[in-house]
Amino acid sequence: MFRRVPYDPLASNLRIARQWLDHFVPTDWPQVAAGQVAAGIAGPEADAVFEPTPLVFQGREPTCFWEWEEGIPFRGQEEAKRLLHIKVQALGPDERLKALLVGAAGCGKTALAWVIARRLIEKRGGKFFELLATQIAALPDFEAFVRGLKVNDVVFFDEAHVISETLGAEPLLHILADTGRPRLKIGTGEVLVPPSVSWLAGTTDPGRMEKLTGGALKRRFDPVIRLEAPTVDTLAEILFDQEAPISQAAAYEIAERSNGLPWQALSLFKDALSVARVDGMSAIEMNHVQQMFKLRKIDENGLSADAQAVIRALLRSPVPMANGTVRYKMPQSGLCAASGVDPETYRQEVQPVLLRRGFLSTSGGQTLLPRALEEYGHLLSEEIR
Repeated sequence: MFRRVPYDPLASNLRIARQWLDHFVPTDWPQVAAGQVAAGIAGPEADAVFEPTPLVFQGREPTCFWEWEEGIPFRGQEEAKRLLHIKVQALGPDERLKALLVGAAGCGKTALAWVIARRLIEKRGGKFFELLATQIAALPDFEAFVRGLKVNDVVFFDEAHVISETLGAEPLLHILADTGRPRLKIGTGEVLVPPSVSWLAGTTDPGRMEKLTGGALKRRFDPVIRLEAPTVDTLAEILFDQEAPISQAAAYEIAERSNGLPWQALSLFKDALSVARVDGMSAIEMNHVQQMFKLRKIDENGLSADAQAVIRALLRSPVPMANGTVRYKMPQSGLCAASGVDPETYRQEVQPVLLRRGFLSTSGGQTLLPRALEEYGHLLSEEIR
């Protein structure tokens, strides 16, 4: 579903790495003809870096994540879609949208930002740019990017809390200011920004944004939308939207083990489809899904091998309490070292899943909750041995 075009830090001018949805095709990408992206020809191996170009829609209507009757074509997040649809439709010629999308990693912030950008560009033209935290190493990088912005362009900050820490809050506060002409101040000079440039941002940690300015940066955005994890039904609908057929039982089994993450559901779907094709089948059935879970070491609760390693590490770390009970807890740094899971993977992928499942508390360290002990307590004897 998502294909990331690599960023070239050695390019003479700033080039933007972008994530692709199947229906966004750049008009001047010679390696890929219109329609080939949707057909799956341009996969991750399409290693190309290109100048940012307008987004255009070509070919058949895409299916994944999309439903047209709500105005904002995206599966789930109904209240957010209605609000964003109103905001986009109400924009005047020289007005801009400033939306902050808050949610766990993988809940669909980037995909929704693409949808909003498409609606804005359909309405009044412009180009869409996605800025990754790794692309903005210092203020001069951001200045070079801002100088190239034109009327009605749309910018999406991915992991905005990291970018705001890199740049400092001051540049963003001026650009997002509600009064006066938007501008980027640099020393004694400044770069004026067209007033109709829209700014979208996604963050998994809004608290880090607030620390810089006491909440002033977050208040620059309106609306601020918290995305909730999709329901099992919504995830199943996403799987039914795919071109390859899947049985209802198989779709719901994948959805239930996807931990509310669309990207994980689609990843599991893709691997199950590979198993089905090896068996000479074009449709995914329950036996293909079960084989896939076994190959990827995903257990009945949808926990990956990394998440299971974290639980095992905690089970090896009992802490006697004064009241005679035992808790299984460790500091995060020690837990990552003991489990072999790198800190970024733990923070972005493992910890959110364990919290959502009710297996973990972060109060006073990383602590297993009773529900985790009910599900995985049988491993205690294995860890003791």
